[in-house]
Amino acid sequence: MPLGTARYVSGTTTLDDYPDALRDGKAHLRALADRYAAVAAATRAAIDAADKHADNGTADLFTGQSRALDKALWLIEAHLR
Repeated sequence: MPLGTARYVSGTTTLDDYPDALRDGKAHLRALADRYAAVAAATRAAIDAADKHADNGTADLFTGQSRALDKALWLIEAHLR
């Protein structure tokens, strides 16, 4: 049974808590970029794990997600320049 409730996920995530005191737009973008980068790295690790187990379908699913995360991260980082 998948454990995907918000309560479960929030209790097991490796992501840093999102700072609730941010007021500056660039600070929000940096916080988002940091978290997107962490999720993208974990997704690439999941691709490697799926490949290691010869699970091509799962690797392909993670690859699609990786591309979407990398694109979103690129767009967020573009606003920081």
